[in-house]
Amino acid sequence: MPTTSSTSSSDTARPEPARGTLADDTRACLGERAYGRAFVLAVAIICASEIALAALLPRNPARHRTDHVLATLDSDPESRPLAVWGDSVTAGCLDNTPIAPRMHDLSSTQAISTAGVYYTWRRLVESAGAPRVLVVVVRPESWSNDLDQIYTHTYFETCFIRPGEISHFAAHTGRVAATGRMLIEALFVPPSFVRRSAVRRELNRLRGAVAPPHIFTRRLDGLDPETATELALRRAHPRFRASEIAETYLPLLVRETGEEGTRLVLMTPALPRSVADAWEESGYMDAAQRWLADVVGDAPHVTLEAPFQFALYRDVDMYDSDHLKPERMEAYGRVLSGRLDELLADDD
Repeated sequence: MPTTSSTSSSDTARPEPARGTLADDTRACLGERAYGRAFVLAVAIICASEIALAALLPRNPARHRTDHVLATLDSDPESRPLAVWGDSVTAGCLDNTPIAPRMHDLSSTQAISTAGVYYTWRRLVESAGAPRVLVVVVRPESWSNDLDQIYTHTYFETCFIRPGEISHFAAHTGRVAATGRMLIEALFVPPSFVRRSAVRRELNRLRGAVAPPHIFTRRLDGLDPETATELALRRAHPRFRASEIAETYLPLLVRETGEEGTRLVLMTPALPRSVADAWEESGYMDAAQRWLADVVGDAPHVTLEAPFQFALYRDVDMYDSDHLKPERMEAYGRVLSGRLDELLADDD
């Protein structure tokens, strides 16, 4: 019986895979080498650019006022008789006042805490020398900041990161996690991230760009309902408690200003009258002043100003629970400027 021959799929001849010519292989090899050289060149250009930025430009990430204050201390070492540090209630209010040419305005935000005030002071002494008078204008709530706020990383841990600051902070606080974050910021953030202010300023100049206007989100006429709610909460502070950070760094500031021959003046900024009255009745402000007096002790170079000298404002003058509306802020700046001028005259 004749056998039937059948061919299975496995027996079907498979075509040989196509093979490139020698010229094709050569072109592919050269292409890979060119890509490799281009990659290495790109990395070299990036590294060289980062090194150049680090060498030529001052550190200023240009995110907020604290960045600008610290960058100014690096670039403007002029000696002036007066330095003022204030939190955001005071920041900017002295810009166009008669006292401005005679002072270093170090004001930024309470988010840097008393530790940030102290390290700002040290940078001032390093760059411009100690002033005759240092005025610290702080609302009492700022003495309670223990570097545990939502903005601590942005305003403190990414700003005060010189090696001496980090080691000093670690030695005086023992806060390992915060020290670690400061080290990471100091060692691993590219220079182009933290020195972009000068580049941005030049690009804006070339484009003819103007600074964007401040956008207000609350009512500027009358009393905003949200502001009224916040003021009620502020009036109801149960009791004053200084933070561990304030307990550590204010004595250091007192001691070092004394060593430098600088008069240290501690004062409270603008307050709404309703808040001042509530704090006077509850004893909140009295407790804050007693704590300050205990820290200062009998240091002859330190002055505690009357806490309610700027409690001049109505609730309707407030933009929020802490900050004045623009026109009232200008008025506060003029009054504060006059008081600062008196302090300088007293020190002559």
